[in-house]
Order: sequence, then structure tokens, then C-alpha cells
Amino acid sequence: MTLETEIQIVKSVYCRNGEFVDDVADCCAQRSLSLRIDSEAHFTMSIPTDYPACAPHVAVTIPVMNKDSAKKLNEDLRTFYDDNFDEGGMLLTTISWLIDTIPNYRTNRPTTRKESIENCVSVMHIDHMRSKENYLKSLKRLSEQLKTKTIVVFYGKLILLVIFGLANSVKEFTKNVRSRKIDIDSTGKPCKERMMSVLCNQPYHHRPGLETFSVRECMEKNEVVRLFRSIEGMDLIHNNFIESLLHAN
Repeated sequence: MTLETEIQIVKSVYCRNGEFVDDVADCCAQRSLSLRIDSEAHFTMSIPTDYPACAPHVAVTIPVMNKDSAKKLNEDLRTFYDDNFDEGGMLLTTISWLIDTIPNYRTNRPTTRKESIENCVSVMHIDHMRSKENYLKSLKRLSEQLKTKTIVVFYGKLILLVIFGLANSVKEFTKNVRSRKIDIDSTGKPCKERMMSVLCNQPYHHRPGLETFSVRECMEKNEVVRLFRSIEGMDLIHNNFIESLLHAN
């Protein structure tokens, strides 16, 4: 896979306004990719000219990260490279890992017990499932293990994963989907989920009234709209994050 192909894949996943910036140095010495995690945190990846022989350099900007946390992040990133760098397609894998990991290094305040047990909802966009049956079995198993309420929505080529549960459980669910070999690649070999993007993750103060795990195969756009509007507190999430995807599908 060429660098340009990797960058195009990253752009297609992180495509919201202001989320991803691709800078090409005038001297063509290196490529610089910047990605915003939230209103405070972002990181920049500098791609060396001999990539993929050499790994990208990552600079993280978090106002509340102290020196010890920064040192630990660099150590963990080196370990991540050692474990994953020979797999190819490194940019999206590294970006997904950084987005999942960087929030753990914030040092402004510890997560309170109230926050860790607060209910939340997370909506994710899955690019594709090559092994749909096995992928869904893995999602169902995670939902049962972590006691979440999970819906997988199919509409045309659009695949949405919606998870309700305790904040820690939802976070662990997302981490497991990205770190396990949950699908197969184009050659039929088991592979990790590299193209899932989180559309939103926010507190949820309602009772969704759902089964532990369900799959909804929607034939029409209105079916997706009715589904989200039938779940208490999901109207705004549909309007802010889902509607534009339905129009694009």
C-alpha cells in the first residue's frame, strides 16, 4: 500500500470539518498529518521520506499532560511500533491507537468514580465487514461480557455501531473492537479493525429499553430515522451525526 493510498483512507475515515489536516512541506522533505481529538488535544505525525522503513514521528499537544505522562506515552508508542510496525498500513493503525490512548495521559484530574459509572452512548461508523457473521458474533460476545446494550445498523453500505452502557464498559468495548482480530482482510487472514471512526461519545441519561444485542437491517432511509427517534434521547445524535451519512449513502 502506498503512502498516498494510506492518506486517502485516513481522510475518508476522519472527514469531519477541521478534524484532519494534510500538510505537504514545500521542500518535499516530509509529509505532516494533523488530527484533532477534541477541543484541547491534537497530534501531528511527521512522515519521514524513507517511510515505511522508518516509523512516523508523533508530537502530541495536550495542555494538561506533564513530563512523566509524556515520557510514558513515548515509551508506549515505541512498544506499539515494535508490536505492529511490520503489519503494513501503519498510518491508520497508529492514528486509531493514538485516539484511543492519548486521553489516558491527561493529568489535570483523575477520573472520578461518578464519571466511571456514568451511563454514556457511543456511535461508531464501521467502513466494512468482510466476515459479517464472525464480526457480529464478536460484537455480541463483547456486549454480553461488558453488559452493554448494542445495536448494529445496516443501511446500504452504511454500518453503524451504537453502544449504551457504563462509561468504562463502552470505552473497553471500543478498545476491544480495535485491538482484536475481529474481521478478515482481502486475503482472508484475520485482521484488526482499522477503519472504524467514533462519531460521538457522550453522557446518556435515559433508559434505551433495548436488548443486550440486536442487528437492524434497514432497506430505506426512513427506517434508520425511525429507529433512532424511537430510542429516548437519540434525536439530537441522529440530527448531528447520522443524518449527513444517510444523505451520502
